Parts: sequence; structure tokens; C-alpha cells
Amino acid sequence: MPLATRILWRKPFNLNSFLMKRIYSLIFCIAVLALPPALNSCQGIHSDWEEYQKEPKPKPEPEPETNESSALVFYFTGTWCTYCPNMSKSLSKINERLSGRLITVSVHKGDNYSIGYENDFCKRFSVNSFPSAIINYEPTVFGNNEEILFQAANRHLESVKKPCAITITPITDSPNKAQVAVKVAESGKYRIFAALMQDGIKGFQVGQGSDYTFNNVVRALATSPDGAPLIAADGSENLSEGATVNLNISASYNGADGCYWTVAVLKENDKGIFIVNNAAKSQQISQP
Repeated sequence: MPLATRILWRKPFNLNSFLMKRIYSLIFCIAVLALPPALNSCQGIHSDWEEYQKEPKPKPEPEPETNESSALVFYFTGTWCTYCPNMSKSLSKINERLSGRLITVSVHKGDNYSIGYENDFCKRFSVNSFPSAIINYEPTVFGNNEEILFQAANRHLESVKKPCAITITPITDSPNKAQVAVKVAESGKYRIFAALMQDGIKGFQVGQGSDYTFNNVVRALATSPDGAPLIAADGSENLSEGATVNLNISASYNGADGCYWTVAVLKENDKGIFIVNNAAKSQQISQP
């Protein structure tokens, strides 16, 4: 074909092909938008946090303010982990040494108690080995050394001079819901972490047999691992000293014997990092 002919020649426009490509693209977009929320959010996390907060708020009075706070520890474990039971024992001993002021949240990975967000936790805290522990959202990954863990938890407890007051009220006829009141003892920005937990689960643990007891097991989250902002009545994230925030929490789990809620309130420090100010857990939930 002569050069002039090649330059001027164009492939004939096919209207039918053009229209079909556009139709297929439209169908694909509609299909993606129609996917259920569970496919693009962590399993077990309440996917409509903001809408749920629009429900009538509770008005329970928080417990009287106290000079003592509780520490929160994320304990990374699995039924396949040979050394994990040793850390579990260490955390129990530390809790006794701290007079019950250490609240454990057991994050399972790779077993029947994993519920789909453990990789988010591991990524958030840079956890690469099991067992591991994270205390109060501090950026340090601890192995199983009872004395070092105790010192880290105790050091934090001594550093919190003005812990907030937390009240958790499970809803009897809805075991997967609760009402929370937080009374702020110091002005600043806060976040809340909430999880539905379970004690007394019997099952297999490598090296321990099939009748091992699992406690402090996360069953579902009401917030993401990073928590959710505590918002004042006027919509501000800057809370004043003495302010009380009432909110609803819910998780995608029907509940079972031994379930309870764990709530941690994080306060922003002078470096812009949110660290646990106080933590609490509810009484075990009565099944309807």
C-alpha cells in the first residue's frame, strides 16, 4: 500500500462493537456496586457505625472517677502455636500482680477462633511472630518475658494521672449490643476500641490436648483495630474535661455463654499518637 494511502486509511468504525463494550462496562460497574458490604469490610465489624450512633443514646452514669486505670494488652496467639500457652500463663500472673488491672484481648490467627481481621491487627502493630503482645497501643512488640511485660504494663498504669471513667451496659435482649458512657477526665481528642469477647471456650491447643480452656477470645469487633473517634454532642472531636459521651456499640455475633464486652479509650498524646487512657470490661452477658 502506498505511503499516502496508509496515512489516510482508517479502520472502519464499528458502531455495534462500540456500543457492546460500553454496555459490558456499565454492567460490570453495577455488579461491583451491588456487592454486599461484607466483601469490602472486615468480618465482625459493625459496618454502619455512624448510622448506629443515631439510635437513641443511653444515659447511664459512669462509675465514679478513680485514680487507677487499667491497661490493655493485645495477645497474638493460635491453637497451632506451641509456646502461646506460656504467654497466656504469664499474662494471667501479671494481671494478678496488677490486682486485676490488665485486660487481655486475645487475637487468634490461623485457627477456628480467627474471624477475619487478624491480619489487620498484625499489620497495624507490625507483629510477625507468635506469641506476641502489644500493650496500650504502644509501638513495641513484646515476646514472652513476664517481668518485661509486667514492667511495661505497670509503667503505663503509673503514667496515667487522669483516667476517664467507663460504663458498659450490655443489652439483655440483644447480646451483640451494648451501651457505653465515657466521662473524660482531661481535655483532648479520644478514640474508642470495642470488642465482643468470650471466656471458657474448650478446644484443642497444640501441646495441651483437646480440653484446653481459651479465655479473652475476640468474637467480633464493634470498631476497627484503630478504634473510632469519640464525638462531643456538638460534633467536635475535641472533648472538654468532664464531658460525657454516650454511645451504642454493636458487633456481628449472636453471643454465647461466657461473652462480655471489652472497651478501651485512647487519648491523643503530644506526638499525635493515640495511647490507651483506660480500659474496662463488662459483666458476662446474660443470654435471653
